Amino acid sequence: MPDRRHLRLTTATTALGLAAIAAGLGATSATAATTRTLPADINKLPRGGVIEYGVASIKLTGGASGKLKSAGTSLSGSGSADVKGSTIEFQGLGESGPLDVTRMVGAAGVEGGFTAKGSKGSVKVSQIVFQPGLEKNVVAKVGSKLVELGTLKGGKATFSRQADGLLKGAKLSLSSKGAKALNAKTGGGFSAGSFGTVNLEYTTRELPLKGGVATMTLAPGLLETLTANGLDVTAEAPAARAGNVVTIQLTAGAFDPENVTGRLQLEGKVTVGKPGQSTNLFGWRGVVNSKQKELFANINENVAAVVADVDVTGFTANFEGSSFVARGVKLSLSKIASSTIKQQFGVDVAAGTPMGTVEMTGQLSGE
Repeated sequence: MPDRRHLRLTTATTALGLAAIAAGLGATSATAATTRTLPADINKLPRGGVIEYGVASIKLTGGASGKLKSAGTSLSGSGSADVKGSTIEFQGLGESGPLDVTRMVGAAGVEGGFTAKGSKGSVKVSQIVFQPGLEKNVVAKVGSKLVELGTLKGGKATFSRQADGLLKGAKLSLSSKGAKALNAKTGGGFSAGSFGTVNLEYTTRELPLKGGVATMTLAPGLLETLTANGLDVTAEAPAARAGNVVTIQLTAGAFDPENVTGRLQLEGKVTVGKPGQSTNLFGWRGVVNSKQKELFANINENVAAVVADVDVTGFTANFEGSSFVARGVKLSLSKIASSTIKQQFGVDVAAGTPMGTVEMTGQLSGE
């Protein structure tokens, strides 16, 4: 696979306008562009990102090839896909995903498809999406109908550096619905059960993160308002407060220094209030994409809310090897946070009030 990712880092080592990092960086894909990324999405794919490019293949088992041949059904590539012997080869679909390349878990779309032609007729199989790890299935359009084509299990996932992941030897089994849909159009040759071996080699736009630290310098105006009303901001390990600086731990995430997208997982309890009356904030999750620039926090075990809006216009970052330092993200109080402070403490703090600026240091996953 071309080493374009490493060239990208070389050219992006100073002042990246890297809106992504501090905000938490949310996955943006063809589907995610119109769908809100929520904390649960980040939890499922903590180092997941949008796919940039890749390759995929299905090598048919001897049994599957024999059944197709006996039925007089043949396969041919369509679009950018190709059929070579008993192997179907695909190009990875950019803007699909998100895919966590450190574990090869998520969704990997492909360009093109294949056409199955039999005694009854032919049908095109397109919009194929492999979903290793979580959903463990393969979905596709058979003709005009979207079906769960089969299940995808096993295989060896390998991740070595930056944003490149490999899944080798995963087993694809056709579902009864998938086989039925194919046979209805072709006349036969497909049966439920073992169908082939799948290999996936993908690179994501977002660089997966191993961990780090985020520090927020609290805005003096906000601190003065809270203090004047008898309120304080405290922190519990692994979070900490020293003066007007609050520190929480970055546990996972991913960011794209070129396209300014990504997601973050952060941990640490921060409490706002006074003795006998307080609100705990924990389970921090951030997302930045074309539709969202938000920081979430849990207010109890079951509810997470947007506590801050994120401004990344002044964001810069520097890389040294696999280490990074990111600065300049600004946080402002969300409408939900403003309303909560009013309801909980009777204190008026307008939505949009500056909360502080964020600096992050951390490590990229892999070499």
